[in-house]
Amino acid sequence: MTFEFQHAPHPVDTLPAHLRQRSTLILLALGLLAVFLHAIFRFPLQLPGHHGLEWMALLVMARHVSTYRWAATIAACGAAVTAASLPVLGFHSPLAPLFYLLPGVCLDLLFLARPTTWRASTWLVGTLAGLAFASKVLVQWIGFAVFDFPFGAIARHGLFHVLALHFAFGFAGGAIGSALPLLKKPHS
Repeated sequence: MTFEFQHAPHPVDTLPAHLRQRSTLILLALGLLAVFLHAIFRFPLQLPGHHGLEWMALLVMARHVSTYRWAATIAACGAAVTAASLPVLGFHSPLAPLFYLLPGVCLDLLFLARPTTWRASTWLVGTLAGLAFASKVLVQWIGFAVFDFPFGAIARHGLFHVLALHFAFGFAGGAIGSALPLLKKPHS
């Protein structure tokens, strides 16, 4: 017995090649922008995860404006490559690229797992973004537990505090990123 799956073409599959390339370059540049914003705005707030505000806003906007299924992952790849290849920006941790890549992959996976009706709700998209950004802390905690290697904020503040702040900043950034594209749409 064989099964045949009916696969409707994804909107990105119907684009001409030059537009697909342009979309990919824009997403990669978005990741580059995120790393530069992180490097420029190094406010000593002493709040773990505060860069989740701009990072998740950019990733959610990438998800909303792009037709790619993996738009946030492509943007996160741009950020990861930039963080790895430009140590002059102050990213000395060898895990910095991973911590840029992980929220993008998680956000895309969470978007793919949820029905499309979620995408219209700012607070639900914010929740997905918060969960995606908090995944970074869980990987740090696993590294802390397995390798007995203290990761900055978790060692100083404890897991719950760092996890809650990463979720909160990721949620706020995701909600902002979800609301911004709606501002240019005309109200009916």
